[in-house]
Amino acid sequence: MKNKNKFVLVSVFVLTLLIVAVPLASRAMVIKKGDNVFIDEDVNGNLFTAGNMVIIDGVVNGDVFVAGNNITIKGVVNGDVFAAGNSINIEGRINGSLRMVGSNVGVKGQIWRNITGVANNLGLDEGAVVGQHITYAGANLVIDASVGGQVDAMVGELVLRENAVLVGNIDYKSKKEADIREGAQVRGEVSFSLWETPDKVAKTHAFKRFTGFFKMIGFFSILAVALLLTYLLPKLTDKVYGRMREKFWSHFGVGLVAVIVIPVVCLLLLVTVLGIPLALLSLAMFFVGMFFAKAIAVTSIGKFISEKLEWKIPKILVILLAGLVFFGVSLIPVFGWLACFFVVLSAVGGLIKAQVELAKDWR
Repeated sequence: MKNKNKFVLVSVFVLTLLIVAVPLASRAMVIKKGDNVFIDEDVNGNLFTAGNMVIIDGVVNGDVFVAGNNITIKGVVNGDVFAAGNSINIEGRINGSLRMVGSNVGVKGQIWRNITGVANNLGLDEGAVVGQHITYAGANLVIDASVGGQVDAMVGELVLRENAVLVGNIDYKSKKEADIREGAQVRGEVSFSLWETPDKVAKTHAFKRFTGFFKMIGFFSILAVALLLTYLLPKLTDKVYGRMREKFWSHFGVGLVAVIVIPVVCLLLLVTVLGIPLALLSLAMFFVGMFFAKAIAVTSIGKFISEKLEWKIPKILVILLAGLVFFGVSLIPVFGWLACFFVVLSAVGGLIKAQVELAKDWR
């Protein structure tokens, strides 16, 4: 039991190390936290900050990841801003894009690329500038500024005030037509559709089309990654397959523990202010890791088929056949899904074991 616990802890540590190393490979990381955070110095690298009130009044030469009750950016961000908060105010300049989730979002400064997000209210005041597109969903969108690209919105109400200048098209869905004040300029086309609650049948058909589309995308994506792993990392795929073949259920147990422990650790990190950025990155990398585990599972099925049938055919055909087998079996109710689930978790265990051995080699 002690060895298994040590094995899981080392696995979590290796995964966390990879999570931190990948996004920081090209830039340094600066973390600021506290009840009230005021940043007036220059930051060379990505900035992670959180607090009740956060004010950024310096120059950030990187991306900004910020969470808080009241967030104000007065300085210059030479990258993108990812913001989550109750009140978000942009009074300075963002040379990248703003991606946000909030209650009340106000823009008085300049955002030279895109705005993407969800909020209760989004207001672009007079003198503000958005260089490219706005993609937004929320209760209200009020524009009294210059927008250089297209506006795509799903809102309860859209208002274009006197100083609004929209260079691109407006494609919006709302409960009523936009309130376009005298003096507002729209140089592109305006496309309006009524925001209605679809009936149950329409929802079902839309959901089926949506899930079917993404299943197809997922199928081809996993096949592509499986092919890349087969040709670029053959030693890794052979090593994981060998482990799965020799100790399938042992590696399944490790994988099962990992998919339970890692999300729990991430949730615990979310409770702490300092741990929020790491938790979000960890969750993202966790899902990426599960995606790669599916690709490894496909390569392992292909190797198993080739060994049992003693086929001498190109690897690409083996992977295509293995992919069809994997997704075909997954469509079988209950049993098929469980079978694929077991194979993927065994692949997760094999990958973790390979990471642990790599970490031992580094020591």
